[in-house]
Amino acid sequence: MGRIMLLFIGLVSLSACSEYSKLLKSDDYTKKYVKANEYFEAGKYGKSIPLLDQLREHYRYKDTIAYLLQLSGKCYFENKEYDFATLFFDDYAENFPNGAYAEECAFKSLQCMYLIRYSYQLDQVDAYKTIEKIKIYTNKYPNSAYLAQCNEMLDGLRTNLKRKEVERTFQYYRIGDFRAAVVSAQNTMQAYPDIDNIEEMEHMMVVAQYNYAINSIDKKKEERYKVMLELANDYLRNHSNNVPSHNREVKNLVSNANENLLKLKVKVKKRL
Repeated sequence: MGRIMLLFIGLVSLSACSEYSKLLKSDDYTKKYVKANEYFEAGKYGKSIPLLDQLREHYRYKDTIAYLLQLSGKCYFENKEYDFATLFFDDYAENFPNGAYAEECAFKSLQCMYLIRYSYQLDQVDAYKTIEKIKIYTNKYPNSAYLAQCNEMLDGLRTNLKRKEVERTFQYYRIGDFRAAVVSAQNTMQAYPDIDNIEEMEHMMVVAQYNYAINSIDKKKEERYKVMLELANDYLRNHSNNVPSHNREVKNLVSNANENLLKLKVKVKKRL
């Protein structure tokens, strides 16, 4: 009984494939149009796409082409082929700026950009471009039904940019580029005052600036130790009880910095 059932299922499958092949080869574009929509509604995007390719080549009516463009974009989008989906959504937006699907296609294009570039490991230049395009969209469609989703995308992109900047800052520290670590930390905290690991970053700044000062030539040391002492005072004022081990380390570095400054003054006096 089981073999008969499997044979039946196989025959049905072959029949369906045969019917689909016949449809692709046929000249019945009305049927292709109907089936392309049916496949889309059924979630069979891989079957809808080849039919839509043929339909776009066949039809020349403006309204029909517009409809096929947005449907093609949606098929590729649902298939997670975002690069191809973007092409169709942008094609629609460019050629039919006042069309019935203009707002939706513009939003879908943004979604594609967001999903392609969401990972914070990717080139952040593209993330900034995506943020700018989302802002342009929300200005153009201030009453859009997709505003909440646009705001979610903005939050996601900004969060990833923040993570990227924090990671870059600590990377400077790990490779021993202490000056770059301090500058990067200051810029990151100014741009993103709500970063989660603010204590860790401010502690790192103190240690990095101390290392930067101690490894400097004598005539630069005094200035750089003073910067370190300012950073240390800020840290102790802001995080006096947060991380005891960091607190002790910063106090020890303050003591060392002051001692080194005294030694520098003695050395200068001897030269005079």
